Amino acid sequence: TALGLAQSLPPQLRVLCLPSSHLGPEGAQCLARALEQCPNIEEFSLISCKIDDQAAKHLATSLMLCPALEEIL
Repeated sequence: TALGLAQSLPPQLRVLCLPSSHLGPEGAQCLARALEQCPNIEEFSLISCKIDDQAAKHLATSLMLCPALEEIL
């Protein structure tokens, strides 16, 4: 599940690519909360994932807390 994935993200994670994962809005919000604990993210990709505007805002807010972030796809 998206919640299980979000809970298992290690803090040292650098790359997270979940293309076509169909997280949906709730899954994206869970992921956004988990990303707050992953400050080392350098690359993040959710290509072809179905998320709504609100979930995208949650993700954007969380990713702003990742100083190492270089690429978002």
